[in-house]
Amino acid sequence: MFGGYQGVATAYVEKSFSMSLNARGGGGEKGSIEQYFRIMGLIVSGLPEIGIASREAMIKCSTFDCFQEEFLAVETIVPMYLIMAGIEEN
Repeated sequence: MFGGYQGVATAYVEKSFSMSLNARGGGGEKGSIEQYFRIMGLIVSGLPEIGIASREAMIKCSTFDCFQEEFLAVETIVPMYLIMAGIEEN
Protein backbone atom coordinates (compact mmCIF):
# COMPACT_ATOMS: atom_id res chain seq x y z
CA MET A 1 0.00 0.00 0.00
CA PHE A 2 1.29 3.48 0.80
CA GLY A 3 3.38 4.69 3.72
CA GLY A 4 1.15 6.24 6.38
CA TYR A 5 -2.09 4.91 4.86
CA GLN A 6 -4.57 3.98 7.58
CA GLY A 7 -7.40 2.52 5.52
CA VAL A 8 -8.47 -1.12 5.51
CA ALA A 9 -8.85 -3.17 2.34
CA THR A 10 -9.15 -6.61 3.97
CA ALA A 11 -10.01 -7.57 7.51
CA TYR A 12 -11.68 -10.16 9.68
CA VAL A 13 -13.27 -10.37 13.09
CA GLU A 14 -12.54 -13.75 14.64
CA LYS A 15 -15.59 -16.03 14.77
CA SER A 16 -17.78 -13.36 13.17
CA PHE A 17 -17.05 -12.11 9.62
CA SER A 18 -14.49 -11.01 7.07
CA MET A 19 -14.45 -8.44 4.32
CA SER A 20 -12.35 -7.54 1.32
CA LEU A 21 -12.83 -4.53 -0.92
CA ASN A 22 -11.36 -3.24 -4.12
CA ALA A 23 -11.93 0.22 -5.58
CA ARG A 24 -11.58 1.14 -9.22
CA GLY A 25 -10.69 4.41 -10.93
CA GLY A 26 -13.03 7.33 -10.54
CA GLY A 27 -13.53 8.16 -14.18
CA GLY A 28 -11.41 10.15 -16.57
CA GLU A 29 -8.01 9.19 -17.84
CA LYS A 30 -6.17 6.93 -15.39
CA GLY A 31 -3.79 8.98 -13.29
CA SER A 32 -4.88 12.28 -14.82
CA ILE A 33 -4.55 15.48 -12.82
CA GLU A 34 -8.26 16.15 -13.46
CA GLN A 35 -9.19 12.82 -11.87
CA TYR A 36 -6.94 13.54 -8.89
CA PHE A 37 -8.53 16.95 -8.24
CA ARG A 38 -12.06 15.60 -8.74
CA ILE A 39 -11.51 12.86 -6.15
CA MET A 40 -9.75 15.23 -3.74
CA GLY A 41 -12.66 17.65 -4.09
CA LEU A 42 -15.11 14.91 -3.14
CA ILE A 43 -13.00 13.99 -0.09
CA VAL A 44 -12.78 17.66 0.97
CA SER A 45 -16.55 17.97 0.55
CA GLY A 46 -17.01 15.25 3.17
CA LEU A 47 -17.14 11.93 1.34
CA PRO A 48 -14.74 9.46 2.98
CA GLU A 49 -12.04 7.57 1.15
CA ILE A 50 -13.31 3.99 0.96
CA GLY A 51 -10.43 2.43 2.93
CA ILE A 52 -10.98 4.90 5.77
CA ALA A 53 -14.74 4.22 5.75
CA SER A 54 -14.11 0.47 6.01
CA ARG A 55 -11.61 1.03 8.84
CA GLU A 56 -14.14 3.10 10.80
CA ALA A 57 -16.83 0.43 10.32
CA MET A 58 -14.41 -2.32 11.44
CA ILE A 59 -13.57 -0.36 14.59
CA LYS A 60 -17.24 0.16 15.40
CA CYS A 61 -18.62 -3.28 14.54
CA SER A 62 -18.03 -6.78 15.82
CA THR A 63 -20.82 -8.51 13.87
CA PHE A 64 -21.60 -9.10 10.21
CA ASP A 65 -24.95 -7.31 10.45
CA CYS A 66 -23.46 -4.20 12.07
CA PHE A 67 -20.66 -3.95 9.50
CA GLN A 68 -23.05 -4.48 6.61
CA GLU A 69 -25.38 -1.76 7.87
CA GLU A 70 -22.59 0.74 8.63
CA PHE A 71 -20.42 0.22 5.57
CA LEU A 72 -23.09 -0.15 2.91
CA ALA A 73 -24.62 3.18 4.00
CA VAL A 74 -21.41 4.99 2.96
CA GLU A 75 -21.55 6.93 -0.29
CA THR A 76 -18.45 5.99 -2.25
CA ILE A 77 -16.24 8.25 -4.34
CA VAL A 78 -15.17 5.64 -6.87
CA PRO A 79 -16.75 2.40 -8.09
CA MET A 80 -15.90 -0.50 -5.80
CA TYR A 81 -16.85 -4.01 -4.91
CA LEU A 82 -17.06 -5.52 -1.47
CA ILE A 83 -16.88 -9.19 -0.53
CA MET A 84 -18.27 -10.06 2.90
CA ALA A 85 -18.36 -13.48 4.51
CA GLY A 86 -20.11 -14.29 7.76
CA ILE A 87 -20.65 -17.40 9.80
CA GLU A 88 -23.99 -19.06 10.42
CA GLU A 89 -24.14 -17.79 14.01
CA ASN A 90 -24.57 -14.23 12.73
